[in-house]
Amino acid sequence: VYSEIKPKDDAWPETEEAKPPPPKWLPRERPTDFMTRVSRVAGPATPTPVPEKGLLQPGQLGEKPGKRVALIFVMTAVLSVAIAAAGYLSFPHVFGGSRKGPGGEGRPNRIPIGMRTPIAFPQDQSLGTIYVRVADSTDAAAWQAFADATGPITKPHGKEFQLRVSDLEATDLSALAQLDARAIESLWLPSGDISDDALRRIGSLDGLKELVLPGGSMDEATLARLRAALPHCKIVSAPEAAAPPELLAAAEPGSASPPGPQTMVFPASSRGTLFTRDWNATDAEPWEKLGSAQGSVTIPEGKVVKLEVFGSAAENLDWLVPLKADALDTLSLTGRSVDDAALKRITHLSALREMRLFDVKVTDDGLAVLENFPQLRTLVIVRAPRIAKQALEHIEKLSSLGRLHMEGTDVTPELLILWEDGPPGCKVTYKSTDRP
Repeated sequence: VYSEIKPKDDAWPETEEAKPPPPKWLPRERPTDFMTRVSRVAGPATPTPVPEKGLLQPGQLGEKPGKRVALIFVMTAVLSVAIAAAGYLSFPHVFGGSRKGPGGEGRPNRIPIGMRTPIAFPQDQSLGTIYVRVADSTDAAAWQAFADATGPITKPHGKEFQLRVSDLEATDLSALAQLDARAIESLWLPSGDISDDALRRIGSLDGLKELVLPGGSMDEATLARLRAALPHCKIVSAPEAAAPPELLAAAEPGSASPPGPQTMVFPASSRGTLFTRDWNATDAEPWEKLGSAQGSVTIPEGKVVKLEVFGSAAENLDWLVPLKADALDTLSLTGRSVDDAALKRITHLSALREMRLFDVKVTDDGLAVLENFPQLRTLVIVRAPRIAKQALEHIEKLSSLGRLHMEGTDVTPELLILWEDGPPGCKVTYKSTDRP
């Protein structure tokens, strides 16, 4: 749209000659352009506030808007505190309160099950086997094998863990210091002989509800010591707690008549640990610690002996040569110094019924000595990488063998599953969770 720019009518002359030239047509300003120029000169216009209906305006109650905002904030904070207090009184364990435990008062509450990150067990070693059951269950038979206690393990929702420490790791519980304080709810130990250092490490597990010890014959003084050190933990000491359910199968008696008392002579320095149990006990029944294999040791009548050798004591096994053929029922050897030559030092122990080898350098040829143990019923080999397929040729000659466990060897699980030439009726396993 264009407008004509011209002077006022009275300024035009009457004569035609004096008329001005033709008008020039210019574009008319848009309203927005006009307002822009006006705002540059006068500044932006301030709109007049229009009060809303139903709202109090400043001055009606004699207060400023800032005070009203502060009042609303204070009321919101008070309401939040009230809600939090009500939740704490209703669910104290969620907010980290305390409650009475089975052995005392003021027990720290555990993080609700199902809200935890994976539990980190040591990567370089296995502490034993993890068992699982429904949380807060009191059924001892409800525990089921879950995983090997090594590396990260995620706890299922609504479940609790029991750590069953192996015989090998029970001698040194320092690895428990690597666990989260609330990693396990139950701890199963193969022996009731617990040192003060081990008690301190167990006591750091503030999520522990139960400590299971085999034997049932633990004296009151020992039980009182454990209860004093672990006031929030239930101590279970009974024969039925001695072994996992899958190992409670009956075993044949060791001999037709009980052995008489015997005296065993060892070097002056300790060479291991001695355990005893009744001569006609089943394989599931626990061993009772007798003491160190040091000096002259008397074995009571009617008892068979288990000897555990590890560390520097396994470097030279010549001290085993003087022992009688029927001196030992079970022999456990642990250490990289145990090789083929070391096994030749024990060939005279022909009455052995169980042999356990851990972290050894024994080869296939070294297992040829097994033919010297006609009564061998259980053979456990763990972390022996030099043992391969040829070892099975020596093992299959053990007609009395009823239990074979091979873990961490060069013998593949597939080969063990398909192994058809083994002793008849022999149970073969290769998983750490199935280790006897």
